[in-house]
Amino acid sequence: MPPKRGTIEQLKDHAAAIENELGAVRSRQRELQTGQAGPVAAIDEEACVLCGACADICPTGAITIGEAAARVDARTCSGCAACVEVCPSEAIELVAGTHAG
Repeated sequence: MPPKRGTIEQLKDHAAAIENELGAVRSRQRELQTGQAGPVAAIDEEACVLCGACADICPTGAITIGEAAARVDARTCSGCAACVEVCPSEAIELVAGTHAG
């Protein structure tokens, strides 16, 4: 008997979460090996609509939504770009990292 539809979707979601976590680990490993930070998310505050989609999808919890702006903790951002892909207002881009060392 084939798996139920809901089960397949749950497995896909779980696999995507694992892939994001793996990306964060690889980014940190690269940073430690080279001494250089990878890319980090940067949010255009004027374009941001504070919907929270980026914070919800961020696998490392690097993005927080305040009353007036969204913030990225560059020390924990893995540069996975999940937030860039989900942002409805295209307010997020990856920029050169500043958290090495």
